[in-house]
Amino acid sequence: MDVPELRFHVGKFLDVDGLRACALVCRAWHRDFQPLVWRSFSADLSETNSSCQIDSIRHNIHRIRDLQWIEYYHPRYTTSTLFNLLSTECYDSLVSLDLRFCAHLEWDQYLRLFENNEQTLQQVSITYEGETPLPSNRQLVEVLRDLSSLRRLTFTFVAPCFVNLIQLIRTMPRMVTLVLRLCKTASTSSFADLYIPDPRKGQPVLSLKRFELMGSWEDESMLVLLLELCPRLEHLILRTSNDCKGPCQLVRDGCFPRLKSLGLHDEGLPPSLLPSALKSLPPHQLTTIQLSCSLATTVQALVEHHHQSLERVDIGVMDGQESCIIELLSRCNQLQRLRFTVKKDAGVEVRYAIARPWVCTKLKQLAVKFVLGPDYNDSAAALSSASEEKAPLGFPGPVENGKAMTVLMTRLGQLSQIQKLYLFPNQFEPLRAAPLPWSLANGFSHLSCWTRLELLDFGRYQPFPFGIPELQFMRQHWAALKEISSGDIDSDEVDQWLEDHWPELVAARGTSQDSEDSESSGSSVTSVRSVRSVEYEG
Repeated sequence: MDVPELRFHVGKFLDVDGLRACALVCRAWHRDFQPLVWRSFSADLSETNSSCQIDSIRHNIHRIRDLQWIEYYHPRYTTSTLFNLLSTECYDSLVSLDLRFCAHLEWDQYLRLFENNEQTLQQVSITYEGETPLPSNRQLVEVLRDLSSLRRLTFTFVAPCFVNLIQLIRTMPRMVTLVLRLCKTASTSSFADLYIPDPRKGQPVLSLKRFELMGSWEDESMLVLLLELCPRLEHLILRTSNDCKGPCQLVRDGCFPRLKSLGLHDEGLPPSLLPSALKSLPPHQLTTIQLSCSLATTVQALVEHHHQSLERVDIGVMDGQESCIIELLSRCNQLQRLRFTVKKDAGVEVRYAIARPWVCTKLKQLAVKFVLGPDYNDSAAALSSASEEKAPLGFPGPVENGKAMTVLMTRLGQLSQIQKLYLFPNQFEPLRAAPLPWSLANGFSHLSCWTRLELLDFGRYQPFPFGIPELQFMRQHWAALKEISSGDIDSDEVDQWLEDHWPELVAARGTSQDSEDSESSGSSVTSVRSVRSVEYEG
């Protein structure tokens, strides 16, 4: 638990006199804080464990529900005592386990941990690293088949290994989610490392409903063979830079009649393949779509056949396709989460598209990311274009500044259901001179209906955009606001005002990674309110 957050909670008791305050704090620690602290335990054992730490774990082991075991072997340190403690019979209420196999621990020690929690484990994550003595496929099957409550299995392959996925999945009839992460170098990466039998030799249908793959592969045929065995899939998410032609053809051929969520790298696909795949699904069934680079024909097929069911949309906007966003907003009135990317000089037009009268009043999360196109790679060119009448990247130019922002604020104010708003500029330095003018003079008062807003995220490259009048307005109207994520606070006056009048906002600072790359961590932040951009939830 972060120190400012703990200080805020304990501070509520400081106005109580004497020993009563101590008693209240002590009771709150044992009743409220301690169960929260021990619910998730990460055994990141890069340092030795003192007897005090071992005793503390022994007394609180019954509280641990989520265990992450990551161990870095050092000949001076021994962790067998701690692992044996976690493997005791009294520790039998584990819900999730994130396990990284270590070279100096025997398989029997891992086996006891699985056996003691076979009735409660619902999520298991296994990471294979190089130079690690892996259990055989038979041993894995023997362990996992007894996990009667297992619903989600994640494999992370840091080094090549051979696992019969089909045999593993067959032993777990209740498992509905399989996640694969291929973290190997491009030169050795091959999906064929995962031994998958030929489905034409009588292999049964698998029970998987959700399949996620993160990473790259060389042989797409092995992925297609696995997906052909999963006709019950409802969620297919492929986060990769590979050509997804094979999986897309399976969707088009009707192999997944229950599909509700689809995420693909669609750049480079034949223009008609993805639109025909979307049309082949039952109408108004798709709820989630994630595309890396959408074409007009793709968005049109999406809107025409699934506008009544779409709830989450994450698409990249090609140059000159701003009309697709307008049609998407005007027809998909069930949208709850929307994220799109603006490239080159389309920012002003797209901002006006956002400002059109909204039909999707159920929107809870909106994320707009502004990125530079190839014409703006030169920072000097970007700096000179920032002063033009039609500014790039969606930032208002001097001429249309007030009018555009007033219209935008008026329309955004109609989104009374909004809970999280993300506006990510590019990381180029010139943008620091042209922030979005979120001020009462530009229609900020129209946002008084945002009573449910919890998060406002500008990304870590834009300075804190508010002054004291705006903060006073937010303090009065946005009762649910928990976090503002941005770059540094340049004003000492604003910094002091937050410290004096909004300490709970100071305490609830973000700790997630930058949304521009959800797989890589952002740099650390020193200021209490200068937080990293949180990851878009969609």
